[in-house]
Amino acid sequence: MPQALRPLAALLILLGAPAAAQDCTALDPARPKDAFRAFDCVSQLDADLAKALDRIAALEARLEAMTRQTDPATLLGPVNERLDAMTIKLTKAGIVPATGPNSETRAVIAYTSQKGEKTCPDGWIPFEPAKDRFILGAGGAYPVVGSTGGAAEVTLTEAQMPRHAHTTGISRGEGGGSGYPYSRPANGSGDPTGPAGGLPDGSTQPQTNMPPWIALSYCIRN
Repeated sequence: MPQALRPLAALLILLGAPAAAQDCTALDPARPKDAFRAFDCVSQLDADLAKALDRIAALEARLEAMTRQTDPATLLGPVNERLDAMTIKLTKAGIVPATGPNSETRAVIAYTSQKGEKTCPDGWIPFEPAKDRFILGAGGAYPVVGSTGGAAEVTLTEAQMPRHAHTTGISRGEGGGSGYPYSRPANGSGDPTGPAGGLPDGSTQPQTNMPPWIALSYCIRN
């Protein structure tokens, strides 16, 4: 066998192609019969080499998969999620204090989904006190966190109406005439005096004063 092919044949033996490789290593180029067989060996070695490369690629893929499985981030991800869930349960039970963003059970978020198929994300439930309400930042005028107020509609009272005035037109003139044969016509002049009134207007319907809005779901940790 040519000296250059001996390392290749040895590699193929290690990779699981012993039959053809062993036959080729036993060839003696000095013998004419073996010289002709060398061409067949080269072809066979090429085929075995292709198979060996496929096996190497498969081994590399398995090694990469094993590396991902043993990656600390991959291994610890589910563990951390389970620990967070356990911490939340213990916190709600009052066994451990709430610490860290993943353990906070009183956080409230505004949530929406593209098709409205979910009210809240996984691990969250609707925050019932916020239904049909705006969120107002607690401060000086509203110091109590969790307090509620306001109304969806308001009916104005007379005291809440802006100051305004109404005008009434009055005509002046003389009047006279008779209704009986011996009656005397009555004539008069002067400015009329006395109260003047008008008919009420309006329907006292409640009104809304909401700005443009979009409805989202307020959610709290479960």
